[in-house]
Amino acid sequence: MAASEGADGHEVQEMPALPSSDLRRLVAALLVAVTGGLHALLYREEYRDIHVDEMLGIDVSRSFLLATFAAAALATALVLTVVVGRGGRQVALAGIAFAVGSLAAYALTRTVGFLGFEESRWTTEAILSKLAEVGALVALVASLARGTRPAAEAAA
Repeated sequence: MAASEGADGHEVQEMPALPSSDLRRLVAALLVAVTGGLHALLYREEYRDIHVDEMLGIDVSRSFLLATFAAAALATALVLTVVVGRGGRQVALAGIAFAVGSLAAYALTRTVGFLGFEESRWTTEAILSKLAEVGALVALVASLARGTRPAAEAAA
């Protein structure tokens, strides 16, 4: 950390700037957490008792609960990759899989159905969740693309 003199004459330590891939993972962590919170809200208020079809013990109701816990774990793991400085690629790939899976499940509910359930309306929560998932997907893909550039290209 670089030191400089503050307005009151005391030494102030300057924080080093975060690499852009770390910043993108932190943004993705926030967006994944938002998605998880929205899934929890939807589970509690609307989808808790929907038990149409089941696959491997998972129905629509449980899929919302599972998405809530998965989002909490992923958001935490994304933050930890920045703090620890390792595992960013692997956790980003898991986050991409989560976002794509959530978007695909919603697309299925809007078209042919998912686990016997079809959704016909757009709610504020669904719109916010889809925006957060797309944002997380973009941030995570960008964090990977930025992290895989050759060193010579990055220095140019």
